[in-house]
This record gives sequence, structure tokens and C-alpha cells, in this order.
Amino acid sequence: MNICMIGSGNVATHLACALAEAGHSILKVYSQHLAHAQELASLTHSQATDSLEHLPQADLYILSVKDYCLESICQQLSQLISAQQGIWVHTAGSVSINLFEEYCPRYGVIYPLQTFSKQRKIQFQQVPIFVEGSSDEVTKTLTDLAHQLSNNVTLLDSERRALLHLSAVWANNFTNHCFTLAYKLLEDKGISPTCLHPLIQETIDKLKDMPPRQGQTGPAVRWDENVINHQAESLKEYPTMQQIYKLMSQSIHEEATKPLQ
Repeated sequence: MNICMIGSGNVATHLACALAEAGHSILKVYSQHLAHAQELASLTHSQATDSLEHLPQADLYILSVKDYCLESICQQLSQLISAQQGIWVHTAGSVSINLFEEYCPRYGVIYPLQTFSKQRKIQFQQVPIFVEGSSDEVTKTLTDLAHQLSNNVTLLDSERRALLHLSAVWANNFTNHCFTLAYKLLEDKGISPTCLHPLIQETIDKLKDMPPRQGQTGPAVRWDENVINHQAESLKEYPTMQQIYKLMSQSIHEEATKPLQ
């Protein structure tokens, strides 16, 4: 397929590179910052632009930009590109497919469920991809395309995709922030946080063998008040972290005491 990539961030970079490696032609990369577009264009042997007016006719237009920019991009594209040209898709977890309704007749969503960083290479074949299309024809086209990139492709409507995205925020974004706070506590006292790595790895590995609720350990599970109160008090110089600690401990204990279903 001939593809125009609108966006040059983490998701756009990994997706465009995967598409190029699968044999698709990335005709042009757009970013409002030309240097960013040029960086991605150099990886995909394509051309860069900071003007939507310079996008050529393509089979697929991928909008991989910040959620709040999508509506504006659609409005601009609708003035520049014939509504009959290509399929428009976005890559957002929380934005409905209905965003495109008034702008083009063929549209959809390609949502790769992964945490992407430009500087870190991943195995895209292992990334779950969730697809939604405006028609059976579009859905088949996008599904076939997704299968060229990943071994794990699922059809999912906008409502359930938004819930999946919320779940991913808990599983990834919040978890990574907890790592950040744990690192900070140790680094502020001159202790290397690498000592946590085996603990973190075992926490992840246990998920392969048991539900996370079953694998939960620590003072909050058994509500060891002496330990909980002492640790909370020791965080007084980190008031936000102290609040998180108290709420997290309460949530862990409440979940641990619920009857198993």
C-alpha cells in the first residue's frame, strides 16, 4: 500500500518502520516540526513535510498524533484531500471511530497495544493490534494489513477499545510511575535502584502462573498497621507519594478481603 504517515512520535515511528519493513511504501511523513518528520522519513526512505498541503494521494492515511489534535487534522485534511481518496485511520486508544464520520467515507482504527519509545526497538510481530473499520470492506483491508505486522490481531469496537486503553494506563503508565517513585526513594539516599530489578522481574513473571490478585504480597494484604503507619510517616517529606501510599495500601487490602468469585 501507498501510505502517508501524519505524525512522527513514538507510535508513528514504530508503526511506520514496521509498515516499511513489511514492504509498504511510506510516501510522506508529516509533522508540524519538519526536523521530526525528517527523522522518521530517513528511517522509512520517504519524504518529509511540515505542510498537510503537500501530502500526495495515497491508499492509507494514518493519523498518529495527540488525541486533541485529531479533530483539527481531520478538518484540514478534508479541505485538501478528496473524500474518495484512501482510508483514514487513527491509532488512539480512547478516541471513537466516529471522529471520521463527517470527513471521509472509508475510515477506521489501528490500535497497537504497547508502550513505545523511539530509541528502543521492539518485536512488532508480538504487539497486539486492535482493528475497527467503517465497513466490512475497510475492516478486511485493515485486518489484512495488521496481520502483516503482528501475529496478534483482534477486532474491537470503540467502546471496548477505550476500556482497554484505560486498563493499559493502569497496567503500564501507573506501574511505571510506581517504579519511578521507588527509584527516587533509593536514589535520594544514595542506594542503587538496580537492586529492585529481580523483584520487579519476579512480579512480572508471576503473572504467567497466577492472577495478580493471588500474587499480591506485602503489609497491606494482611493490614500490618505498625508497618503501614511507619512507612507512611517516613514519606512525610514526599506528601504526594505519601497520599499515593495510603490510597494504594487501602485499595490492596480492600481487594484482598473481597470474596473470590
